[in-house]
Amino acid sequence: MAPIARRAFLKTSLAATASAALPAAAWSRVLGSNDDIRVACVGVRGQGRRHIARFRAIEGVRVVAVCDVDQAVLDQRGREFAERGESVDLVRDFRKLIERNDIDVVSIATPNHWHALMTIWACQAGKDVYCE
Repeated sequence: MAPIARRAFLKTSLAATASAALPAAAWSRVLGSNDDIRVACVGVRGQGRRHIARFRAIEGVRVVAVCDVDQAVLDQRGREFAERGESVDLVRDFRKLIERNDIDVVSIATPNHWHALMTIWACQAGKDVYCE
């Protein structure tokens, strides 16, 4: 039997892994063309406020919730959404936010020491995560 080249082995292995790693559940949950991607922004003072603006500018993306521990910041963001005639849920407890089934993506712009834990919790809850 002739030895197999490393490159050929890797190509064959990757192809086999890719086909086995993508079960029907993964591709059957693909959003339809009429579905919005629903985003929750966490930590919405400085950078998080820019996240809201960026997500709002993307067609097919809707910011449905904002989360911050500072009630004054939440109230301000709520007023900004209301002034534009948009509704958004204001949430102080991140854990309650990730329990929701109507949120697809969590955007995290909290202080650095919260990044890892919030990212892990959101991933465990089945959310896609954008974290800076």
